[in-house]
Amino acid sequence: MSYISKCLATHFHQDHINAFIPLFNDYGYLPQTAFDRGAPGVDSSWYNCGCYDDYIEYVENASVRDSIFAGDLIDLGDGALLTVIYTNGVFINGREDNLRYQHYLENTRSICLLLEYGSFRYVVAGDLTGTGGFVGDKETPAAALIGDIDVFQVNHHGGNSSTNQNWLDLLRPEAAVVSNNYSMVSQNVLDRIDDCETMQSLYHTEDSANLGVKSIVVGGNVIIETDGLEYYTAAGDSFSLADVPSVAVTATPDPLHVIIPPGGGTFSYELALTNNTGETAVFDVWTKWHYQGVWHTSFGPQQLTLPPYGSITRTRTASLPGGVNPGNYAYEVRVGNHPDTVWHASSFPVWKSPADDALATAGLINDPKEIQVTPNEPEKYSPSLSTHPNPFNPVTTITFTLTEPGRARLSIYDVSGRLTAELLNDYRTAGEHHLTFDGFALPSGIYFVTLQTPRTTITRKFLLIK
Repeated sequence: MSYISKCLATHFHQDHINAFIPLFNDYGYLPQTAFDRGAPGVDSSWYNCGCYDDYIEYVENASVRDSIFAGDLIDLGDGALLTVIYTNGVFINGREDNLRYQHYLENTRSICLLLEYGSFRYVVAGDLTGTGGFVGDKETPAAALIGDIDVFQVNHHGGNSSTNQNWLDLLRPEAAVVSNNYSMVSQNVLDRIDDCETMQSLYHTEDSANLGVKSIVVGGNVIIETDGLEYYTAAGDSFSLADVPSVAVTATPDPLHVIIPPGGGTFSYELALTNNTGETAVFDVWTKWHYQGVWHTSFGPQQLTLPPYGSITRTRTASLPGGVNPGNYAYEVRVGNHPDTVWHASSFPVWKSPADDALATAGLINDPKEIQVTPNEPEKYSPSLSTHPNPFNPVTTITFTLTEPGRARLSIYDVSGRLTAELLNDYRTAGEHHLTFDGFALPSGIYFVTLQTPRTTITRKFLLIK
């Protein structure tokens, strides 16, 4: 190691920050940016221990400390992007649990990050917890927001309070890394990982008193490498990255944070389906509820047909009755051949409130009456973006829709994150707009089109094949 560009304290427990000071001071590895959940001079009393005070003093005196919040995007360069899914009680979809001064929930306040490089997806979340209902279980809603990944770092060193069944079911990982000491890894966690159908390997940085069928003891750093297109390796083992799905699905609830009242309720979501092939696609669409490690069929299957490179968008509704248990649910839309072959899926979290809004009364969540879903809620600001055909050679049409007038910027990036073209940066009226993009001068590969408006940013992936 020759230098450190960025470092991250997922939370402020001693075992997660006590190595920073010798790394900075004794070895001279001072990063350009040290990320944690509090900016200089803000909430400096969030945690109180000697190593925390040393860490804060050092990074603030060196002027390298920076705060990150749910929804932040961190450009790591060369096309690698970090998205902050959750931190300190706040999720990227707007759900906010008032954990700011709940110091005994330090693990529960851990930062959860999604790293993306091309098609490769990796999650790290410190000591994020998955038990304790609404207050303690942050893994379930975080996983529902993230969806399918390739690799994750096992939360809380494999301790029993983390890596719950919902986390594994919703992320569908292939591999994981556990940074552990000899006695930390729980057999219950190992059993859940062994039972996870998508999981192939669990890499341990050290030997462990408990080992699973899928455990591989590396005895040191676990190196993960990827080209972002076709493969990744973990500790020298090779894995294939998933191909672009034949039919892609995106389900976006409105509002993004869905709260069902104690007596039950209905919410709406936008369903978008895209055929990514040059052939007519015939497929099934069905939905599932997920609760406490069990999938329950909600709707379907319904067979649909999409023409080559065709797409469709519809507004759908779903509901939870008053008689079901309160807690963290996930709602997932699947496409493929029902019931066993899933080509692609899209999920989001749903919270079913307990009777009398007990958690809100206790001050642990914002008052759900302010944001509960009603069947006839007016349309929110929700621009759309798509390309057709996709894949393309060498011309494709980019279509975007604005639900209100304003400035729009449309940019093309390659897989390394370099700007390839700026197609638009101007005022546009509300409604549907079309632009043609010609990739004649570009090499084959994955590209990204990004629509930026004053209120949101949308990115879509498309493939140039020559």
